[in-house]
Amino acid sequence: MALIHKEVKAGQRCECSATLSRVAVPPTVDKGILRMSPADLVRLGSVKTIQLRLESYGNLSPEFSFRAIICKYAATPPPSILDITTLPPGVDVILFPACPLEWELPRLSLGWHCFRYTRPWTNFIVQLHGTFEDYWNCFCSKTRSTIRRKEHKLAETFGAVEYRQFRSRDEMAEFYSLARRVKLDEFSRRALGNVIPEERSFFEDMRDRASLDQVRGYIMRVNGEPISYLYCIASGDALLHELSGYDSEFARCSPGVLLQRYALQQLFAERTFSAFDFSSGGGQHKSFFSTDFMKRAHVYFFRKTPRALAIVSFMLGLGYGMDTSRAAIRALHLESGARRLVRWAAARWAA
Repeated sequence: MALIHKEVKAGQRCECSATLSRVAVPPTVDKGILRMSPADLVRLGSVKTIQLRLESYGNLSPEFSFRAIICKYAATPPPSILDITTLPPGVDVILFPACPLEWELPRLSLGWHCFRYTRPWTNFIVQLHGTFEDYWNCFCSKTRSTIRRKEHKLAETFGAVEYRQFRSRDEMAEFYSLARRVKLDEFSRRALGNVIPEERSFFEDMRDRASLDQVRGYIMRVNGEPISYLYCIASGDALLHELSGYDSEFARCSPGVLLQRYALQQLFAERTFSAFDFSSGGGQHKSFFSTDFMKRAHVYFFRKTPRALAIVSFMLGLGYGMDTSRAAIRALHLESGARRLVRWAAARWAA
């Protein structure tokens, strides 16, 4: 993933913006690999069934289930393959999520009784120090002007634009209702899994977090109708991106970028959190808004079985093929067309 984007588009920095710095940041939470709430990963030594899949395919990827011990999130650098000699009975894998990386690790390392599988990713954050005006002025004037024009165009074309933050227990109930009304396309709903879950447990968890002031919700409405949402949860003094989505009818006006800008403006003003963490996963807006980054990896120690070796080898081979294809597409300057084709095909497949 590129750290600085040279073209000036909504959701991108231009060259004159500040360079991202590599720093130590508060622990973050990733929901891209494990189908569970990110906050669950903070628990030490919990045993769960996890579904391993290729992030690049989203929810369209085949999933493979394993019984796993999930260690404390982002606690230490990843262990050596020599440090893990055996796994407890009934456990297929030990997962060390979001380990900070001081150097690049091999994707696959073999031991006598287990093997290590490493999935690196870039963790983008926004440090919430100073004022929003200072932060926003780090973007070049052309970028700021482009985003303002999109907001004005949205209002002129569709009606009045409103933003709102939600944080109390009662407010989160209203947020849940409004967010569920946002019309996501099939790709966002089925492939990316961006939809707000309808399960009662998710709703109750959201309200319980609100009682502890550990959640924030943001809604963007146009002419009174919700078109974009952002849902975040707290971990320590960081606020973590959990779910977001928008109505694709308004995509040309970048409602996700506009709502993210509003959310950061509120967070700078309230000074409750020291950082906004985008977690893992793709998205140009993450590198665009970020002030800092660091390299992390999910590190898996699998029991050395034919099934585990076959699945991990399949993922490594397919991932290598995808990386090679992306490099060729970038060299031919076909990125935008390829993204549209993949999105169309995935939406048709999901439907």
